[in-house]
Amino acid sequence: MPTKKTKVIFSLIITIAFFIIACSKNNTNAQQEDLVAKYLNLPGTPFNYANSSMPAYLTATPIQGQINTPPDNQITDLGATLGRVLFYDKTLSKNKTISCASCHKQENAFSDFTVLSKGFNGGSTGRNSMSLIDAKYYPNGRFFWDQRTRESYDSAENYYKRAIELDPDYALAYSGLADCYSLPFKGLPQLEGIPIARTYAIKALSLDSTLGEALTTLGFIQSAFDYDWVTSKKTLEKAIELNPNYPTAHVYYGNLLQYTKENTEAGINEIKKALDLDPLSASFNWVLGRNYCFAHKYDLAYTQLKKATTLFPNYLPNIETFVYILVQRKKYSEAIKLCSQHRGDWEDLMLTYALAASGDTISAKKQLNKALNKYPDISLYYLAQAYVSLKEFSNALSTLEKAYAVREIDMYFINVDPAFDPIRDQPEFQTLMKKMNFH
Repeated sequence: MPTKKTKVIFSLIITIAFFIIACSKNNTNAQQEDLVAKYLNLPGTPFNYANSSMPAYLTATPIQGQINTPPDNQITDLGATLGRVLFYDKTLSKNKTISCASCHKQENAFSDFTVLSKGFNGGSTGRNSMSLIDAKYYPNGRFFWDQRTRESYDSAENYYKRAIELDPDYALAYSGLADCYSLPFKGLPQLEGIPIARTYAIKALSLDSTLGEALTTLGFIQSAFDYDWVTSKKTLEKAIELNPNYPTAHVYYGNLLQYTKENTEAGINEIKKALDLDPLSASFNWVLGRNYCFAHKYDLAYTQLKKATTLFPNYLPNIETFVYILVQRKKYSEAIKLCSQHRGDWEDLMLTYALAASGDTISAKKQLNKALNKYPDISLYYLAQAYVSLKEFSNALSTLEKAYAVREIDMYFINVDPAFDPIRDQPEFQTLMKKMNFH
């Protein structure tokens, strides 16, 4: 049996060991803290991210339903503060020259104004750096579809095809694929893309005849490609009846009401319904501004497109329509500058339009010739607009006939586009409207 002296010695040894271990842990922690401080400039008190106040449009019920933060990995002040510091840290790049913030610029709503962002070695990346808000608030397939670029449509198609691999009878995924081909961003002309879209939409309906999303796409095809406005209206009304919370259905239905001149105000109200359901959609924000423009509500169009370009500074359809509004407000220098910042066939043709409207016909013609040489597959619709701005009406009318023959998507709204008001009474234009069943 241990003596009293032995017990005392044993207790003393245990106590000393405890302090040695504790000191060792403290030293290790101190070393770790020194190492962190050496490389990361973390604030003494974490920023408030877990309970930060958000703008009203981000707290709306439809948007809250789109948050993709995993339930088992919620935002914390410590984690988000660390993320913020790392976001601006250039040491994470291969050659320590750029950070996440180099492309996702805070002053540009965490996006990049350049079409293709610059990589660490000075070359161009494969795509534009979009606003980071999109990464949190949008289902993957639908998010990419809404971006309206070739790369984003390829990504959307990949997501939908993965879903079909997991479930070959997933009707909604087939409807998503139909949407990928219903607009020309896959790089196919409409005469090739629309038959593919129609096939996917019909496949989706064969799996689920009550699928409002697939009926919406079919209704869009009936109006924007078939020019069968009567059938399209019935199809879209059925789609809304089946799924009144599907915003795209309201957009296409609103477009139809306005573009056929059946009821402009009701049409615009349908677009507003879509935006209430999805306030962060780049395309819906643009469509509202565009349709205000088509209704000659230029002040409302200016306000909406100003908001849209702030939210989505790289969304090119916003730029194109905003240039037109600036021209209507006689802000020619601002319109020309905006075109020069974003180059592509649309923007080059809109630059022609802006130059001609400002009275600089010589520069406008030079710009047009440059665009024609640069883009062999240039948009016929916007080329016709450029011809109208130069008062080359005969060229404009013949170009519109070509656009009709290939079912160029923008012909969808020619009946209300103010850019063509100078030739609207021409017999050739009236004949074209009849062929498109507008009369």
